[in-house]
Amino acid sequence: MESSPTAPPSLKGGLAWSLAGNVVNGASQWAVLSLIAKLTSTEILGQFALALAVATPIAMLAHLNLRSVFTTDVHRTNPFADYFAVRLWTGIGGLAITLMAGLLWAPFWPVGITIVLAGLYLGIENFQDLWYAAMQRRERLDLVAKSMILRAGLSLSAATALLLLFRNAPAAVGGVVIGRALTFVCFDLVYGKIATNAAHQPWQVFRAALPLGLTLLFISLTASIPRYAVERHLGTAELGIFAAVSSFVTVGSVMVNALGQSAITRLARYFLEDRARFRTLVLKLVAIVAALGMSGALLAYLAGDFFLTLLYRPGFASYQHLLVHMMLAGTVLYTASILGFAVTSTRQFREQLSLVIAVVVTSGMISLFAVPRIGGDGAVLAIAGAATVQICGNLFLLRKAL
Repeated sequence: MESSPTAPPSLKGGLAWSLAGNVVNGASQWAVLSLIAKLTSTEILGQFALALAVATPIAMLAHLNLRSVFTTDVHRTNPFADYFAVRLWTGIGGLAITLMAGLLWAPFWPVGITIVLAGLYLGIENFQDLWYAAMQRRERLDLVAKSMILRAGLSLSAATALLLLFRNAPAAVGGVVIGRALTFVCFDLVYGKIATNAAHQPWQVFRAALPLGLTLLFISLTASIPRYAVERHLGTAELGIFAAVSSFVTVGSVMVNALGQSAITRLARYFLEDRARFRTLVLKLVAIVAALGMSGALLAYLAGDFFLTLLYRPGFASYQHLLVHMMLAGTVLYTASILGFAVTSTRQFREQLSLVIAVVVTSGMISLFAVPRIGGDGAVLAIAGAATVQICGNLFLLRKAL
């Protein structure tokens, strides 16, 4: 492990660092989306969104949420080497599946290449996330944030340069790959000094994490299925517009993820030691994310057209109504997400899998019937409906655990 004399920051300090890292990283991803919209076309923006919708579920299955398994293992049952072995195996498998998915899109070469490049950058992120877990266990979220800020800057710089040269979707994702790889090699491997013990029981880790990996797969599909429906029924250009509008919710999700990641280790400890403090912290987290979502919806109602024009192009301003609906759905989504962190801290991994299967079925059914009839608003309805089911299930699991 890292041998640093620096004391870990407090919970508030860790949250501040985590928010800084996640917000800068999210802003970088948003900036890449904005650059694609400004420098290319909605068709190319749609290709970018479709490639991510294909590659992300594969990467999430390979991810296995090892970070949460590692940081909530209060008794430190398995060494880091076991987790690294699992990450290596799943990383290779995930990349192989992504390559096959890219080949299926070979006739549409920009999408096929972008799928493969997206799988590569998400695979690198998965390795980074495991290093972040080791830092987080020691509550060194400052190191995690510094890495995220560095990769955001490098990825945005490389993506901007390649977009200016080639003006296509593979160029944008290729720049992100470069930024992720440079950060992992030059920062994470240098400052996240990890003990090099031999792996002992990686299969034990894999068995524990597999339900979480499947959970992440289904959660990712919950978000991707409405996009598949938009592309299928409305076209790639409309998918590009939908992705641009929904990116406002994604920015909030980045902040919610930062909040959840900074609190999950403490939630796990409170769950074992002090159930009253556990309940109090969960309620505070829910209140924060609900306020975040409603503030975003109000801002979208008051000035959504301005922000759509500023970040994308004037033609996007006519989609302000969709943005307002999306931000309202985002409030439901944020609440579901933070409750998911609380359930994960109780280590109810298999129970979460059953829940997200119901969630993805809900997303699929609503998308199937609503998108062909009411367009983008149907996709928003699918997101909100699936998140509502997730909230109900998470509350049931928390009540069961307590």
